Amino acid sequence: MTLLKVDRIKICCIMSQQDADIAIECGATCLGLVAKMPSGPGIIDNTTISNLVRYIDNRARAIVLTSEKEANEILRHVDAVGVETVQVVSPVDPSVIKEIKRLAPALEVIPVVHVIDKSSIDYALRLGEYADAILLDTGNFNVEPIELGGTGRTHDWEVSADIVSRSEKPIYLAGGLDPENVIAAINQVKPHHIDVCSRLRRDGALDRNLCREFIARIRSHSWN
Repeated sequence: MTLLKVDRIKICCIMSQQDADIAIECGATCLGLVAKMPSGPGIIDNTTISNLVRYIDNRARAIVLTSEKEANEILRHVDAVGVETVQVVSPVDPSVIKEIKRLAPALEVIPVVHVIDKSSIDYALRLGEYADAILLDTGNFNVEPIELGGTGRTHDWEVSADIVSRSEKPIYLAGGLDPENVIAAINQVKPHHIDVCSRLRRDGALDRNLCREFIARIRSHSWN
């Protein structure tokens, strides 16, 4: 019987060198850098992102979160900040991801599916035809400004589990995860990767103890 484990652990909303150091020291393998967004925590400008990418170097995978919606604009953003992985947080047609991969085949592209209901399953699978991985999160397009992540809310893990079971591409699970619920989420969804932002922060800063506990629980857990 094969025991499975989460591969990548992504700590998002990294805003400073201190945040980056804490996340890496606690065992994060990916760091999310949030660019211009309609709302949400951790937003930093492109200069700060570029500086952090250089600071992180090869200690972890730096991932820029972009709200751009067109292939050329997304690629311009990637070039501006110097990353090799981009998380596309706005809803886009799968043809956009296809075009990005055509123009920049070496770029790792991770579009986000904001899980709403079972209609999200088909959308995730269509994106997965071209993406390198899919990230499942809990946004809200019915508020102003719209929410494209960092909400601290969970979504229907049953839908997420269905996406994982059908997808040929790796799946990141995000949305309201913390040390108390992450193992239940892993057991139900069985994602390849885990992503977290708001619930590991106190007073806006990444909390070392919460981060350490969160990652330690994931790394000590396996399932069939």
